[in-house]
Amino acid sequence: MERHAPVRDEVDWPKLGRDTLGRAGGASGPAGTHEAIEQALGDLCDGHSTFLTPEEAARAEDGTPDDQVLPPRAAGSPRASATSR
Repeated sequence: MERHAPVRDEVDWPKLGRDTLGRAGGASGPAGTHEAIEQALGDLCDGHSTFLTPEEAARAEDGTPDDQVLPPRAAGSPRASATSR
Protein backbone atom coordinates (compact mmCIF):
# COMPACT_ATOMS: atom_id res chain seq x y z
CA MET A 1 0.00 0.00 0.00
CA GLU A 2 2.65 2.47 1.03
CA ARG A 3 4.60 2.08 -2.19
CA HIS A 4 1.69 2.07 -4.64
CA ALA A 5 -1.11 4.16 -3.12
CA PRO A 6 -2.09 7.10 -5.35
CA VAL A 7 -2.01 9.30 -2.23
CA ARG A 8 1.18 7.80 -0.77
CA ASP A 9 2.72 11.21 -0.02
CA GLU A 10 -0.35 12.37 1.92
CA VAL A 11 -0.72 9.48 4.37
CA ASP A 12 0.71 9.19 7.86
CA TRP A 13 1.94 5.64 7.28
CA PRO A 14 3.19 4.93 10.82
CA LYS A 15 -0.21 5.94 12.22
CA LEU A 16 -2.12 3.95 9.61
CA GLY A 17 0.04 0.92 10.40
CA ARG A 18 -0.51 1.23 14.15
CA ASP A 19 -4.25 1.71 13.70
CA THR A 20 -4.54 -1.25 11.35
CA LEU A 21 -2.49 -3.56 13.55
CA GLY A 22 -4.59 -2.49 16.52
CA ARG A 23 -7.79 -3.37 14.68
CA ALA A 24 -6.46 -6.73 13.49
CA GLY A 25 -4.64 -7.60 16.69
CA GLY A 26 -7.19 -10.14 17.89
CA ALA A 27 -7.52 -11.90 14.54
CA SER A 28 -7.21 -15.66 14.73
CA GLY A 29 -6.86 -16.09 10.98
CA PRO A 30 -6.91 -14.22 7.67
CA ALA A 31 -10.68 -13.64 7.72
CA GLY A 32 -10.29 -11.84 11.03
CA THR A 33 -8.13 -9.21 9.35
CA HIS A 34 -10.57 -8.31 6.57
CA GLU A 35 -12.30 -5.50 8.45
CA ALA A 36 -8.96 -3.94 9.46
CA ILE A 37 -7.68 -4.12 5.88
CA GLU A 38 -10.90 -2.62 4.52
CA GLN A 39 -10.68 0.20 7.07
CA ALA A 40 -7.03 0.88 6.19
CA LEU A 41 -7.85 1.11 2.50
CA GLY A 42 -10.85 3.31 3.29
CA ASP A 43 -8.63 5.56 5.38
CA LEU A 44 -6.56 6.28 2.28
CA CYS A 45 -9.54 8.20 0.86
CA ASP A 46 -8.02 7.86 -2.58
CA GLY A 47 -11.20 7.01 -4.48
CA HIS A 48 -9.35 4.05 -5.96
CA SER A 49 -8.31 1.40 -3.46
CA THR A 50 -10.74 -1.25 -2.33
CA PHE A 51 -10.76 -4.61 -0.61
CA LEU A 52 -12.55 -7.72 -1.79
CA THR A 53 -13.13 -10.70 0.44
CA PRO A 54 -12.23 -14.01 -1.19
CA GLU A 55 -15.92 -14.54 -1.92
CA GLU A 56 -16.26 -11.11 -3.56
CA ALA A 57 -13.11 -11.71 -5.58
CA ALA A 58 -14.42 -15.06 -6.79
CA ARG A 59 -17.66 -13.40 -7.96
CA ALA A 60 -15.63 -10.69 -9.70
CA GLU A 61 -13.53 -13.33 -11.45
CA ASP A 62 -16.56 -15.25 -12.69
CA GLY A 63 -17.96 -12.22 -14.49
CA THR A 64 -20.62 -11.23 -11.97
CA PRO A 65 -21.66 -7.60 -12.61
CA ASP A 66 -19.87 -5.07 -10.38
CA ASP A 67 -23.03 -3.99 -8.60
CA GLN A 68 -23.44 -7.57 -7.39
CA VAL A 69 -19.81 -8.04 -6.31
CA LEU A 70 -19.32 -5.16 -3.88
CA PRO A 71 -21.97 -4.76 -1.21
CA PRO A 72 -23.39 -1.24 -0.87
CA ARG A 73 -21.54 0.81 1.75
CA ALA A 74 -23.49 2.68 4.37
CA ALA A 75 -22.65 6.23 5.33
CA GLY A 76 -19.86 6.14 7.89
CA SER A 77 -18.47 2.88 6.55
CA PRO A 78 -14.70 2.42 6.37
CA ARG A 79 -14.63 3.62 2.78
CA ALA A 80 -16.34 6.83 3.82
CA SER A 81 -13.88 7.78 6.55
CA ALA A 82 -10.97 10.20 6.27
CA THR A 83 -8.96 9.61 9.43
CA SER A 84 -5.51 9.28 7.86
CA ARG A 85 -5.28 12.63 6.11
